[in-house]
Amino acid sequence: MKDFKKLVLIAAVTIAACFFLVPETVFAQNVVDDAFRYVRVLDIFFMLFLVAFLMMFIKKFEWEIALATCIGLGGSFVLYTFLKVEVLQQYFSVMPATESPSLWGIAVVMSITYIIAMGVPLGQVKHWQYLLLALLFVPCFLGIEWFEWEYLEGVYDAGGSILVHMFAAYWGWGVILGLQEKRESVIEEPMRTTTHSVGWVWLSAMLLWMLWPSFVSVLLPSAAVWPTAITTYFAGFGSFLTAYITEYAINKEVDPLVYCYAMLAGLVAIGTLCNVVGIWTGFAIGLGAGVISVLGFNYLAPFLTEKTGVLDSMGVNNLHGICGIFGGIVAIPWAGAVEIVAIAFSLGFGLFSGAICGLITRAGGRPDHPFDDADLFPLEPGREEPF
Repeated sequence: MKDFKKLVLIAAVTIAACFFLVPETVFAQNVVDDAFRYVRVLDIFFMLFLVAFLMMFIKKFEWEIALATCIGLGGSFVLYTFLKVEVLQQYFSVMPATESPSLWGIAVVMSITYIIAMGVPLGQVKHWQYLLLALLFVPCFLGIEWFEWEYLEGVYDAGGSILVHMFAAYWGWGVILGLQEKRESVIEEPMRTTTHSVGWVWLSAMLLWMLWPSFVSVLLPSAAVWPTAITTYFAGFGSFLTAYITEYAINKEVDPLVYCYAMLAGLVAIGTLCNVVGIWTGFAIGLGAGVISVLGFNYLAPFLTEKTGVLDSMGVNNLHGICGIFGGIVAIPWAGAVEIVAIAFSLGFGLFSGAICGLITRAGGRPDHPFDDADLFPLEPGREEPF
């Protein structure tokens, strides 16, 4: 009889634990995940503004980049939240579509994707057209997000090599092809720099490198953050090395702008596998990406400009485009054919939707002074700064 009472007591305690302790544990884990995600979301906001400074190397064209970043963020973030939460929520079940830390995470990822894409036509449109492009970009991003994460199954892209980097590059290229901005003043813009302006690029690149794990892990559970972070850093170590070696081997000197961009190539490419592979695979991917990016800046960029007659202002394709493709390709052995579909759709839909947005923007005309803050601010066009 006593043994029976003990069994009943044990059963009662077990049932109580199921009702009370397990929910508390789950709740506590959710709190931890939200706390981790809060920090990562703030990091990505910081990264977004650093991307602006990464593009501020033309000494007569800096303030407009800062303004374009601010209005682009404000317009895109608000419209994305409204469309996803109030209009399209029923179409999203995998990706967050209700007000939550996860939604703010993907929303700021969307906005930073636009800021990257903005680097392609940067300096070639009027100041107000950056806001127009930001608003046009939002439904395009929602389309690629839905296709990759809701329609397809099994895509490896937690860190956004395909969704963010590839799509940003080729949407931006679609915009400049739609704009058909083939003026010699754009193609032959000397883009003079100073020690001061390039110093901003060095600082921005280093800080972006440091913060990158927050970007690739923003939607991952807290337990996956550290393994993902260290794999991401090892990919960055790889591109640190090969970007320098390749650039010096080609030119017998190092162009600081090329190096500052290409040193981030491993971080771009690892996005597909950042939460899947270990440090040595990540390092190998970074080694390859550093080489690819430098080759893009030195050979592919001038070839594309010559053949298309348009200019990728910030060389977005050389870092985000081709390295995003590389990241997608190396993930195929893990993901299979679905990864190929995701790559092809990101490329094709990016160019197509970007071209439509470029054609719409083209109706607003072009700036009188490309790559010049005098397009908006009370400054003398073509001024030469003393430093």
